Amino acid sequence: MKIGFTCQGSSDEAFVNGLKERLCPGSKLERGPARGVSKISFRRDIPNILLGLKSNGCDVFIILHVSVNQDFRKVKREETKHVPGEYKDDVVYGVVNRNIECWLTIDPNYCLERFGTSPPKDIKKRNSYFINSTGRARDHKKEEIAAFVSEAPIKSWCDNDKSFEQFYVDLKGMAKRKNCKKFRDERHA
Repeated sequence: MKIGFTCQGSSDEAFVNGLKERLCPGSKLERGPARGVSKISFRRDIPNILLGLKSNGCDVFIILHVSVNQDFRKVKREETKHVPGEYKDDVVYGVVNRNIECWLTIDPNYCLERFGTSPPKDIKKRNSYFINSTGRARDHKKEEIAAFVSEAPIKSWCDNDKSFEQFYVDLKGMAKRKNCKKFRDERHA
């Protein structure tokens, strides 16, 4: 299976790669352009990105989007309206509150175990915390972030963040539709 995705940055890409390694290790990833690159319209970007990824042989598509101070369900509803009908069953849409580091720091105990400190409660400071903890500053350490995700406590992440849980449930649904027998639902582990 080839998974096409679009996201905003290298940490998002590493996040998707970590999930792929955990949930569907035999698949390949194809990164599409980031949204907004057409300079025309965000709503036009989605169909163009999906078309480009499909032409590169992708079977499944992941769109990661950030939501700043908006309910993730509302953002997802509005954004998925722009997914063309022929792609609806093949797209998993994840909406992260603020930035991907908010999902990466969902479980303070896991962060404490990995980095020796817990993330701040203030959501605005989690990006700095994660950058400082992984030591990635300017040179993004995609492999370390992917490993962090591939070993993360999924049950805890789902229990502590409704937007991540919805994303995970949607991934599970996609895996079932595509007969991915390797996908194991970890929400009840």
